[in-house]
Amino acid sequence: MKHYAILSVSLAFLLGFSNFAYADALGPIPSDQTADVPDSIPDDEIADELDAELPIALSPQELTAFALYESMMNIVNAKINASSCFIMRGKYQISLFTVGVAGQRRQNNRVAAQLPGHTVNLHAFPDHEITELGSGISVNHARLITSFDYESINKYRARYTFDPTGTTISMTGNLELRDYYSVTHIFNTLGTTNFNRINSNEIQEEYATNTGWGMSSVSGLEYPHSKYWERIKFQRHSNDRARTILVRDLLTLPTSCRITIDTMGYNNTGYISQQGHITIGTAIPGDTVSEFNQ
Repeated sequence: MKHYAILSVSLAFLLGFSNFAYADALGPIPSDQTADVPDSIPDDEIADELDAELPIALSPQELTAFALYESMMNIVNAKINASSCFIMRGKYQISLFTVGVAGQRRQNNRVAAQLPGHTVNLHAFPDHEITELGSGISVNHARLITSFDYESINKYRARYTFDPTGTTISMTGNLELRDYYSVTHIFNTLGTTNFNRINSNEIQEEYATNTGWGMSSVSGLEYPHSKYWERIKFQRHSNDRARTILVRDLLTLPTSCRITIDTMGYNNTGYISQQGHITIGTAIPGDTVSEFNQ
């Protein structure tokens, strides 16, 4: 079996990001070959060439998992902002299942995390159609209230949009939560993440390591509250050795905070089913992410 890797080479910012492109110098066509060059190329052939040069970086399941994990990160960031990283520090269970297909039962694209005091459940809804401009996924909070489980999230909604290759991902969202004093906090979230793929002849559907970098923010109604640097690693494998890691580092000094999602399980051509933990601690951005070296 063969393996391939997709390496991230760009860091995305909230209001925009810069792209760098490289091109080889093209020499003149020899005179004895000019007669073989057609005047025009049919549109379908151009599309075929673009498909070959711009393969999908992330699978539909991985795009959906990314949206769900990102949304859970947004809720954790908002809860930290409403209290503090010190109060939220700890290790909490998280589980995810997604098929990445539109029109499924809500349970087929969901994530759940046992955060302090209550369990947060999120459901994803991929678009039914993929256009030439890309696709999108909506994520909503599933409000499950019982007499034994305090629910601090009043609402959460986010929208993720992807370019046709799945390499550039933008996020906007809003949420309301109540703290332990029943004070309601309203937040907006923004984010941009880039994945990049190096062309390969290896089989990407079954084996891959995809990495990405990005930025995200949590803002109040009037001003930004906190900005985070994000790093992501998808290890795709057809058996239970697959692993997904997301790390967010708070960039607002002098405080420090790191949130890590680390899950393991299945990531294959049909679905992703993984379990693991959300860890909240006081690392700084320059500290080593040991999970990336495992």
